[in-house]
Amino acid sequence: MPGHIRMLGSVDICGDGGPWEIGHVRQRAVLAALAAAPARRLSSAELAWWVWGDLRPMSAAATLYRYIHRLRRHLEQVPGLAIERGYRLVCAPEQIDHLRFSSLVRQARATRDRALAIRLYGDALRLWQDEPCAGLETPAFVSFRQRLTHERDAAELDYVDLLLGEGVHAELLPGLHTRRAERPFDERLAGQLMLALSRGGRSADALDQYRRFRDRMITELGREPGRHLRDLQRRILGSADPGFQPG
Repeated sequence: MPGHIRMLGSVDICGDGGPWEIGHVRQRAVLAALAAAPARRLSSAELAWWVWGDLRPMSAAATLYRYIHRLRRHLEQVPGLAIERGYRLVCAPEQIDHLRFSSLVRQARATRDRALAIRLYGDALRLWQDEPCAGLETPAFVSFRQRLTHERDAAELDYVDLLLGEGVHAELLPGLHTRRAERPFDERLAGQLMLALSRGGRSADALDQYRRFRDRMITELGREPGRHLRDLQRRILGSADPGFQPG
């Protein structure tokens, strides 16, 4: 891949030789703010909100000018990347990993070729190194991180549905157990774990997962699981193979 900006993890400019040193964490925040929506021209006030949130110093404008000057010098070494006057990042979409992720997910959802969709989802999810913009904690970055994480979670669910539909199950279990612990009330994820266990000959474990999920929902949320999960539990109880019906 040509020189690009990495956002799905720590914020870096990457070239053939690996990531380059960007400098101070707030200089990194300036780059990340511009790369969050590169088609948009940010005002000085908007950029300061990304970088400092409510703690904007009196010297914010002058400090931003210095950060932008240094970043422009860095980007001179990266073909296709530049910062225009008025605080707008110029780049090709594939030069920013979160935009490439979104593009691959859209392609996966648009195709009717299951094998191609599986490959596209896999390529998209492998772009993730860590939480987006790791270490940047202003309200703007927290909101941006939450949005991207939601998109990743949705893509993972679609990807696992496709894999389960192709008969994959044992290989999915470690990741499904991890995500279940992280998102204990996600019914679609609970159903995927139950189906993977049942398909692997572990129907008793699948039913135990349902029981624990239901107990926690009733105790903490005061409601029963939804129809899709209840139907899956009944199919597991009544059949050696519950079938694949994504929820």
